[in-house]
Amino acid sequence: MSLLVVGAASAQTRVTGTVTDESGHPLMGVTVIVVGTNTGAITNLQGQYSIVAKPGNTLEFQYLGMVSERKTVGGGITSIDVSLKEDSARVDEVVVVGYGTMKRASITGAVSQIDGKELLKAPMGNVTNMLGGRVAGVVALQQSGQPGSDGASILVRGSGAKYIVDGVARDFSQIDPNDIESVSVLKDASSAAIYGMDASAVIIVTTKRGKAAPAKISYTGTFGLSQNAVMLEMLDGPGYAYWYNKAREMDGDTPIFTQRQIDMMLNGDPSDGWGNTNWYEKTFGTGYNQSHNLNVTGGNERIKYFTSIGYFDQEGNVKNFSFDRINIRSNIEAKIAKNWTMAVDLAGRVQRSNRPGFSGDPADWNNIAQQAMRAHPYVPE
Repeated sequence: MSLLVVGAASAQTRVTGTVTDESGHPLMGVTVIVVGTNTGAITNLQGQYSIVAKPGNTLEFQYLGMVSERKTVGGGITSIDVSLKEDSARVDEVVVVGYGTMKRASITGAVSQIDGKELLKAPMGNVTNMLGGRVAGVVALQQSGQPGSDGASILVRGSGAKYIVDGVARDFSQIDPNDIESVSVLKDASSAAIYGMDASAVIIVTTKRGKAAPAKISYTGTFGLSQNAVMLEMLDGPGYAYWYNKAREMDGDTPIFTQRQIDMMLNGDPSDGWGNTNWYEKTFGTGYNQSHNLNVTGGNERIKYFTSIGYFDQEGNVKNFSFDRINIRSNIEAKIAKNWTMAVDLAGRVQRSNRPGFSGDPADWNNIAQQAMRAHPYVPE
């Protein structure tokens, strides 16, 4: 007796076609992928592509600034032409550039923009720490974790940038993130030239303004904890004495610590000068930061307003380091006449920083070292 098994395998088909825009012009560089697989292709100068797929597979056509399109490969189909439409939501997006705004479709320079809502996704009080990794070409280097001095240095394409807040050159690190509408980064000379020859790159911060709408009261609050990512495990006093003596013995030297000194480390009496305190554990703990913001916005066709008050409090991982800040802002616009609008922007802050006699800011370390050397000069024995 014999058994005959007949199996049908779905044959692969080479699908070709042309991708164009709405005007019929070929698009070069369109990505064509078989959904659910690693198979892909890119259109050539004439907008043509060639890809291998099975009947029933779905082809997806992707191009920057265009709405993605999907087509299903049917039995016997070997050619699929696609016309992609512009992504109107992306093209019509308004971007802050120079002393005005432009639609993204009209921008020729290298400009990136991040919405203020993105800055609120992490409980940070310093805006500079929120830009790193969120904008292409922008690097944020944080050199200190001291509360109040933990701002990052911003590099745009490897060089420093000029900061502009609502049309005025000023620092923006201590602005309440809840007050920010958007942050634009002008990354090349053509887009930043309007701000002068010293502006190889410019970071523009635009704060929120009122709208013609009923009054709206909003509250935002965040809370975060901070700890050392790695806590070193240190030897206690007797353990250190033992291994220090052992190392000297292996080198042929006499031990330094005596048994009497080791006993004094364990007697619980620090007055004899031989304690057993874990200073690493005493120094580092759990820090926290909290922020609260209350704002009111609204207006009509004649007058619009945005008023905000914010509070930020930060306790460091190292004891006795803390920072708190109060931000106040009021942006008011009044339409005096048909072609005359007056704007009054008021902003201020009160901040307080607590720290011991020694700073955690690297910029102060050299001065501290010099002062210590003058106070306690080295005298050879």
